[in-house]
Amino acid sequence: MTLDFVETTLEFEGQGRQTAQNIVGNVETSGWVTAEAAIKGFEAKYTDTDHHVKKIQASVDTPFQAPKNFTSGPLAWWVKGYLHIRDKNDDDKFKGWIKVQVIGVKE
Repeated sequence: MTLDFVETTLEFEGQGRQTAQNIVGNVETSGWVTAEAAIKGFEAKYTDTDHHVKKIQASVDTPFQAPKNFTSGPLAWWVKGYLHIRDKNDDDKFKGWIKVQVIGVKE
């Protein structure tokens, strides 16, 4: 078993829970049989005035796993992330990013 390491950054902007995703590898050329993602860092900030923060959530996932005996096709490895910053009423715009370390596993 060997490991590949790929770093990517997901960017977010909006109101409420935001979603972003990036392609991190081609199934056909990467040779990965599975992949896992870990958060290396994140930033979230309101885009207008100063607010109290009630909750910050950041999470990532690699939602694709290659089927056994997979040999070809246009499938890609994705990393998907969620970022949410809220105050008491969750109605304010924010922006931010999550830096993600993806670990691809080859057999």
